[in-house]
Amino acid sequence: MSDEIRTPKLITAEEMAGLQAKVTRRAANLKSRYNLSPEDYDLFAEMQEFCCAICEREQDPLCVDHDHKAEEKGVMAVRGLLCTRCNVGIGMFKDDAEILRKAAEYIDPKIRG
Repeated sequence: MSDEIRTPKLITAEEMAGLQAKVTRRAANLKSRYNLSPEDYDLFAEMQEFCCAICEREQDPLCVDHDHKAEEKGVMAVRGLLCTRCNVGIGMFKDDAEILRKAAEYIDPKIRG
C-alpha cells in the first residue's frame, strides 16, 4: 500500500445537484416499488455482506428481489438482494422453484439422485 496522500475530487454545484437528484430518485423508487427506505436497503445489504444472496458476488447496487406471488395478493415480500444476473435468471424462470430444481438437475446430474 502506498503512503501517497490522495487529494479529494472536487465536484461542481451542478454535479452535486445531479448526485442529490439521483439519491432522491433511488429513495422514491425503493419506497414506491418495495416499501423500503434506503436504510432498510442498506440493512439488507449489510446482512448479506454486500453480496448477492444466491451467487455471493459483489455488485453495487444489488437488485431488490421480491415475491411476485405475494405481490399479486397485495403483500410486498422482499426476499433479499441479488446481482443482476441472478435476479434476471429467477425472473426468466418465473420464480418457479420446481422449474429451477429441474434446471439444476439438468445441468448437474449428481443432483438427480
